[in-house]
Amino acid sequence: MSAGPVAAVLREVADDELYRRNAFRVTGVATDAGARAVRERQKKDAAAAAVGVAVGSDPRLPLLTPTTDEEVRAAYDVLADPRRRLVHELLWFWGDDVTSCGCRSHQRHDEAVEAHALALDAERAGDRGRTWRTAREQWSAVLADAATWTHLEARVAAIGDARRLDARAVEELRAGAPSALVASVVSCAARSGDPRRLREEAERWGLAAVDLDDLLLGAVAERVERVEGRLVESQDRLGGDAHGAVALLRPQVLDDLAWIDGLAPHDRSRLLSDLRDRTAIVLNNAALEMLEDDPDAGQIAAVFGAAEALATSATTRRAVDENRRGLSRRAAADKVLRRYGLTSAGGGVATLVDRMTAALQVGRFGEAARMAGHLLTIVEDPADQRMLRDVRRRALEEARHHPHPSDRVGPARIGHGVLRLLRDVLPGVLMIAGGIALAVFVQHAVMILAALPLILGGCYLVDRRTRRRIDIGPRW
Repeated sequence: MSAGPVAAVLREVADDELYRRNAFRVTGVATDAGARAVRERQKKDAAAAAVGVAVGSDPRLPLLTPTTDEEVRAAYDVLADPRRRLVHELLWFWGDDVTSCGCRSHQRHDEAVEAHALALDAERAGDRGRTWRTAREQWSAVLADAATWTHLEARVAAIGDARRLDARAVEELRAGAPSALVASVVSCAARSGDPRRLREEAERWGLAAVDLDDLLLGAVAERVERVEGRLVESQDRLGGDAHGAVALLRPQVLDDLAWIDGLAPHDRSRLLSDLRDRTAIVLNNAALEMLEDDPDAGQIAAVFGAAEALATSATTRRAVDENRRGLSRRAAADKVLRRYGLTSAGGGVATLVDRMTAALQVGRFGEAARMAGHLLTIVEDPADQRMLRDVRRRALEEARHHPHPSDRVGPARIGHGVLRLLRDVLPGVLMIAGGIALAVFVQHAVMILAALPLILGGCYLVDRRTRRRIDIGPRW
């Protein structure tokens, strides 16, 4: 909005009560009433209030709730100030009498006021059924109509207070009215639990003179300040109370940020984008601190997920993504280590390496090979992986040639060996049995000669398969 005393009044009234507190609506005084008529009406209302009679509002659009004595007094104070009165005149009905101004814009202006006031009243009452389209289209036409400003110039002359009201007042109204009208929609959105719908409505007004992003930032300023306070407090908790730091941000700050983004999208504001990114950093750092204490991995994953959703800078997104993948790797490692009664938080990898080394030293090569195989699924360093693959390969070779008793005993291992033995020799045995059966039962020289290759082939297959040493333990 522009600068100046009239523009300042516009800024005061530019909210969702734009018409609710209008002095002419509250008192029922006509917008073209002279100073004497206003004083007489004020005396009459004061007398009525003294005996407990309520003051009636404008019958064309009566207030939904009764006015208080304080509201009535404030309305008459507005009518006594020519600058404030002119602003309130712009935002109320002008009526059918055009003798004083000679313009022909009254009807369109009054229809715009009525449609806009009804839409705001409906929103305040929780009724979303009323359309904003009429108000938007009517006001756009009124603002573009030169007759609107001709009328207000005539009203400045009729009020006749040249010291406080002159032609500049109309120019201030002309410059500031679009923002005031859109600000009423933004203010209504700021009171809503779902601000996105009304923010999109404010965008539809499309008035060139309106800095909508500035209005939206102003509407979310209170919530932004609350988030900033919580964020500072949460940062102070890090380094000892990560759970407390997260508790300060979830769910209230996350809900506030979601609400802010619905009204003022962060991709249109560096301030809001930075706020989300800083929140993501605090959540990321808290999750890392929680990870050191090895709490519930599911809770840490949720914190990383919230950080990932809020991160706006590429640097923060990469850091959170890497830390989140590290959590997944740790969960996979813990799953392996739990087989050995270990955890990654308690130095489980190093302990498992020590156990593998000890198993090699006492000749338990099968067990060492299994441990090396498990460690290969955990470690990430390429040099460590090459070392483990070499250890595993050598341990398997030693286990085949010098099996340790612990690698052979036990029903599970014996059963596994028997199954492998059957798998290796059964095809050859079946070939031998088939050849013998053919030779015995057919009793024909040609068939006996035909059965010999089958028997010899089966013997070769059995011999070839059984020459290999059978590894009783599971393969890796």
